[in-house]
Amino acid sequence: MKLIRSLVFPWFVFFVAAVTALVILGVRFPHIPVKTHPLYGVLFGAGAVLCLLANLRSLGNVGIWMLESLPDSLRYTSSRWIFRAFKAAAIAAVFWFVGRLPWVPLVWQGVVIPTVFTICLFVLIFSLIGPILKFSANMAWSRAFSIILSLPILAAVPATAAFIGQNIVTAYRASQPNLVIAADPNAASQQTQTSAATPQDPAAAAESAKIAALKDQEITSWLRVGKPEQKAFALRALNERKPLCAERTREVIAALDAKGPTDNVLWAVKAVDCAEVRAVVAMPRLAQIMVEHESPEVRASAIRAMKKYGNENVRQIAYLLVKRINENEPPEVVEAAASALAPLGPEQQRWSANRLKGLLGSGDATTGAAKALIQIFGRDDLVAEYVSQNLTGPEDRRRQAMEMICLLPKAKREIADPHIATVVSFVKTADENDPGLKALRCMGRTGFQAIRAELNEPKHLKKPIAARALALMNAKDAPDAEVLEVASQCAQDQDAEVRTLCSQTLGHIGAPALPKILELLQSGDKDLKEAGRIALQNFDDPEARDELQKIRADNSGWMANNKKLEIAKAVGTALQKLQTRVDPQG
Repeated sequence: MKLIRSLVFPWFVFFVAAVTALVILGVRFPHIPVKTHPLYGVLFGAGAVLCLLANLRSLGNVGIWMLESLPDSLRYTSSRWIFRAFKAAAIAAVFWFVGRLPWVPLVWQGVVIPTVFTICLFVLIFSLIGPILKFSANMAWSRAFSIILSLPILAAVPATAAFIGQNIVTAYRASQPNLVIAADPNAASQQTQTSAATPQDPAAAAESAKIAALKDQEITSWLRVGKPEQKAFALRALNERKPLCAERTREVIAALDAKGPTDNVLWAVKAVDCAEVRAVVAMPRLAQIMVEHESPEVRASAIRAMKKYGNENVRQIAYLLVKRINENEPPEVVEAAASALAPLGPEQQRWSANRLKGLLGSGDATTGAAKALIQIFGRDDLVAEYVSQNLTGPEDRRRQAMEMICLLPKAKREIADPHIATVVSFVKTADENDPGLKALRCMGRTGFQAIRAELNEPKHLKKPIAARALALMNAKDAPDAEVLEVASQCAQDQDAEVRTLCSQTLGHIGAPALPKILELLQSGDKDLKEAGRIALQNFDDPEARDELQKIRADNSGWMANNKKLEIAKAVGTALQKLQTRVDPQG
């Protein structure tokens, strides 16, 4: 019996030390998963090697008298010892399965299971080591043979230590409401600081740093004799150095070439604002660039640059600007031309509005023309008229009309209400770029009511498409009670996709949806529980933070059962999302 104890004792010490270390690490550093610690595997491996060396020494001290060192009850039969080992394993399994029941309190996971597993583990090892030693005593190389046969059993020590340590840590974290989300307290502040500042593109940051490092002499040299790409870079630098820009007016004028490289001409046009180029020189060059340059961005920039020289100078080339409002020009050029013509007076405004009205329905130019009519000339009546006439027209006209609904002021969007069935039927995928969905979202409550009708009794859309549309719509455009009623009903739908999408909508609603979300989490149906968890994963209402913390605290603690802990964990995901949300005030 003494030999078996001497073999098992080092493993018991190793087990206690490993569990203690895991628990200390887990409690001290709650934001770090224990198994990812770099010393985790090293310490476990070193401990196991030391235990094996201690076992070899114990066996060496016994020598060839291994069998005589065993108890009498074992020398004659091993069945009782083996049966005791299986009984210990069965007891541990029973306690583990009981711990999985929903009504079992957390203390079972944190205290009962670790205690029972520890006792059962060493009863099992003690009971199996004896028969192994008895069998090995009759073999050649008995000490090596006994160690080899014991390895699979002894391997259970570090495995069980890891299991019990993680079990205790998990139970401890779950018992503490502030640790349920197990987040690094510094991570939120770091993310807040990172998110609060506008992220800068690394390439743009590198370019700015390069410009800042350039000396004025280098810029001047590149403007005069540099390669095209160097001239472009130097012209860009001029836009950030106003005094130097005024001094290098001659170089800016030279770069205002309708046939020049795109980057050079673009930055030269922008440098007109800071250079001292007279109108008599600049306006003809800008007009030529507006008409002849191949890049739409450059042409639009040239039109915008003309405004520096006042309405009288722009009025002299108004006829050229009016000609830019045609179906062959891209939207940015059309909008720039309309913006330049608007301040020139009623006559030019009338020309522009007529030209823009003629572009409605002209392919790619339609949206730009509609935007210019509304935002620049305030002629939303013309756009509303086009929408009303074409929502029932050919498919391409319907698409254009739907895209214009969002451009209209909210008061004018009701022009589309009589055609709501047409708009709904145009929804194809209900993703962010679906023109039908965009129109429904811009139609506010009317669009919401249409989707609600489709969810209750599908006519134009399949139910998952309608549910996706609901999830992407702005819930604030309809009364909370109505949105909540629709979302909570379809979150219990038999279709898994519909449930998921409607659960997302519940999360988007925020605080008013919390009672419904809790009902889902407390349901005995696993599908409804999952719907509640999805809702909380999409929860983003800072005003509900205190209520969420109260719910989490009510469902935490050592006496909370598994069912309550599931609720606390799900609520923790919502709190973690709120914790890492952009918050400039910290």
